[in-house]
Amino acid sequence: MLHDQIDPYQGRINFNLQAGEVPFFGFANVLLSEEQTANSYVGGYSGASIRIASGLYYHFGEVRGHREQSTSLQEVDYGNFLITTRSVYFGGTEKGVNFRLPFNQIVRFQPYSDAVGICKNGGRERILAPQQVPGIGWFLFNALQALAAKESDVKLRTTS
Repeated sequence: MLHDQIDPYQGRINFNLQAGEVPFFGFANVLLSEEQTANSYVGGYSGASIRIASGLYYHFGEVRGHREQSTSLQEVDYGNFLITTRSVYFGGTEKGVNFRLPFNQIVRFQPYSDAVGICKNGGRERILAPQQVPGIGWFLFNALQALAAKESDVKLRTTS
């Protein structure tokens, strides 16, 4: 994007773009990760047991327990990633996770050193990490911020 002009991406495109979208940048072999929460029940028994018959016991006491949550970053899929002038596309090649996120549904971009996080309105953060391009996080963050701002300016001018 130089002087507010976009030089269209010339690589292979595996997505059906919407009318008016111009491909900006694409990557193959991108890792998609999400934070996932797991719940487990942890408890214990305290008290005494009395043997009534062979294999039959009567228990005095109580069981106390509580639910524990643990959150971890989980790999979801590998695939192709495309940034256009209006959206972000991901096409999974291993597990078939596919999505299109228009910029007007994205509430936040999060830069990482080797990835970018994308938060959809009402959704979990999706972290996209190109595998063969170290240190690409800030470039992706800045490019996405600029394209989203440009798209929002275009919508404001057409509705005014």
